[in-house]
Amino acid sequence: MARRTVAGPQSVRENKLEDRDADTTITVENSADEDKIRFRTAGTERLVINTNGGVAFGNGSTAGVPNSWNFFNFKGGGVRVEANNFYCDNDRGVLWGDSSVSVKGNATAGAESLTVRANYTAFIHVDGVNNAVGIGTTNPTALLHVEGNAILAGSQKVKVRDVNATSAVATSDYCIRCVQTGAITLTLPSKTNNSGHVLIFKDVLGNAGANNVTIAAATGDTIDGSGTYVISHNKEGLNLICDGINGWMITSRIKP
Repeated sequence: MARRTVAGPQSVRENKLEDRDADTTITVENSADEDKIRFRTAGTERLVINTNGGVAFGNGSTAGVPNSWNFFNFKGGGVRVEANNFYCDNDRGVLWGDSSVSVKGNATAGAESLTVRANYTAFIHVDGVNNAVGIGTTNPTALLHVEGNAILAGSQKVKVRDVNATSAVATSDYCIRCVQTGAITLTLPSKTNNSGHVLIFKDVLGNAGANNVTIAAATGDTIDGSGTYVISHNKEGLNLICDGINGWMITSRIKP
């Protein structure tokens, strides 16, 4: 015979505490040997304490596996801590103060990102899909994309690469040391999406007079109006910058 303790009409059962119309309850065994405590108000489950001590708020029992929760799992309206002026919002992420400062993450498959805002303005954006970080932009087009001025208070290191054979110049290249022992041709990256790219070429071994280095523009591009430029003086140096329109401009050349 089932045990039943009555404190009032329909109010207390051996596994449930409920109000008069039974839509607000505390249940300690919703199904056989469940070992969870479930809290409902107005017919909606609001909080679950699972077997491992994890706590889920906001209709949490309908999302995921409660046994996997170790600490807190918030679903629905988020959490607000008034004392520290900090709260979470489903649409805006984690916010402080009057919500002018926030950190918002997007875990949607194919759109993973993280945005940091201050004074309602996005200052840092991490694009997890395209592996790019933007400062001053939410649409970064490079691993690090800075939209605005930057100050480097310390020393600067750039990529330096040795080349001794005919090959393509990479979009990640900056300074190329030409160490050829025969004539070679180096093909520049396309002007498309490379506006502002700076390249430095140097005949390091000092034999370009006999072993020319031909710098070739990509199809449809030019180098100061020509399809190629030939480094033909020993120890010659050449600086180029991509204009994104015609191709590449010669900004300086040194012929010792």
